[in-house]
Amino acid sequence: MYNSFFRYLSFNSKVYIVILKVILKSNNGRFYKKITIIFLTLFLTLAYVLPYFSNSVLANEETNDYQKLQQEGILDNSITENHWTQFMQESKLAEQSLESEPDGISVRSAFHLKPGDVLISNATSSRGLTGHAAIAISNNDVLHIHSVGHHPSVHKFSWFKQRYSGKGKWLKIYRSKNTKAGAKAAAWAKRNYVGKKYNYGINTKLASKNPTYCSKIVYQAYKYGVSKNSIFDPGSHIIAPYALPNISSNAYKLVRVKTY
Repeated sequence: MYNSFFRYLSFNSKVYIVILKVILKSNNGRFYKKITIIFLTLFLTLAYVLPYFSNSVLANEETNDYQKLQQEGILDNSITENHWTQFMQESKLAEQSLESEPDGISVRSAFHLKPGDVLISNATSSRGLTGHAAIAISNNDVLHIHSVGHHPSVHKFSWFKQRYSGKGKWLKIYRSKNTKAGAKAAAWAKRNYVGKKYNYGINTKLASKNPTYCSKIVYQAYKYGVSKNSIFDPGSHIIAPYALPNISSNAYKLVRVKTY
């Protein structure tokens, strides 16, 4: 972040200095020169200050969100404020990556859900997380955990699609390029989460099932149901919904096959 800022600062300083020299060498009156210099000085000051101001506001928002989530019991003591800040940064970068990537398979007139498909939406549902994730456990059923006060639940794909896509929302579906991985992940998720009264909560204990959250279920289904090498642990030890395709390994890469 700091390197980017200093590059920005250096570039803009050079531009303003060139403009200033041109003005000072011109034949315009002194008044015009003074006004122009004042304007450029003000503009340069704002260019320096605004990035710091924006970062400060963002940091305060993340701190307030972190404190509120801890008070509500959604984040446990294993998550420090540094963990949370790192997670938020990972999530934002992952979201940008998802927004810009092309479909891995050409668009077809009819789409058929398959076990192990990973569903990711920008319609935020899970408290504390940006975005939402789920896993298909059959050709018609989707497993997810909604938010605080809810347990893992199964819904029809048609219900999930209607709820998490539409105006201002998108739903993207990913499929492992390993043809056998999906069925294994779906079987593990079904066996370990369907009918369980696990609570919603966020921690850094990626092997535990209670509490859990939406993208952690998907991560575990591939990590423990398919292969420990199928998906990686991000640095924050918190799984962002948007990060799931990026942290899948090349051999089991989650490729986008449909967007609603």
